[in-house]
Amino acid sequence: MPADLTPILSAVKLYLQVNYPEVSTGPAGSQGGAAVTEAAFQQLCMLALNNARKFAELQHDWRCEEVRVRATIPANSKVPMTALVDYWNAEETWDIKSLQSAYIVVDDVTPESLRPIEITTAKSWARKQMDIDDAYAESEFETRYRGEAISDFNSRLSQLIIMGDDMFLYPAVDEDVDIVLDGYKWLAEYEKSTSVDFFTQRGTAYLQFAAICEANLLAKTFVMRQEGNIAPPTRERDENLAVLINHDSYSVEGGAVQDL
Repeated sequence: MPADLTPILSAVKLYLQVNYPEVSTGPAGSQGGAAVTEAAFQQLCMLALNNARKFAELQHDWRCEEVRVRATIPANSKVPMTALVDYWNAEETWDIKSLQSAYIVVDDVTPESLRPIEITTAKSWARKQMDIDDAYAESEFETRYRGEAISDFNSRLSQLIIMGDDMFLYPAVDEDVDIVLDGYKWLAEYEKSTSVDFFTQRGTAYLQFAAICEANLLAKTFVMRQEGNIAPPTRERDENLAVLINHDSYSVEGGAVQDL
């Protein structure tokens, strides 16, 4: 059975020595019976787990997040990256975190033909055009670097421009264009203790220590000992995150042909 959040939530409560008396000022600032206090702390723990997982997502592009999606860019318009359709399953949509590569669907035959296109930003595209103009100001045959050896024709090929959370084609075309994108999605938020994902199965130690740090701060219930407050397990959290990132990177790149 896939691992879920239940044992991690239990570990957080045990570590912080949380108990629920019949009448108490709860860690969330609420007063009432044990059930009310426990529910409040459970909500804080779920928030802590989501904060911990989101922090890890911001640090690394995880293999469990890698997806291929489809999109249609309307004529002379743009599309958001927040709800793109899965390449193989039209019933699923993904909120894209980052892009790796993009392709234009050049025909509708099977198998469909994909033509790679460049992904860039509006600022980078403007800089590139200025470099091209500078390189060919006097002679189109005098170039110093390979990056300058580009014809005006090539500079006009379709490019996917990213601006904020939107994307569009340049040059713009007067018809809808189907594209395929490879990138990384944001994972779904944890909503209940039975939630399962890569982190609950492979990153249990990281989630446990990271959630303890988060919940300790949110609940304002630092553990009291004779020798004083126990320090939050930040070192354990960071060590386990580093190990998890190294494992994830090797699992993707270990047997793959690397880009030159």
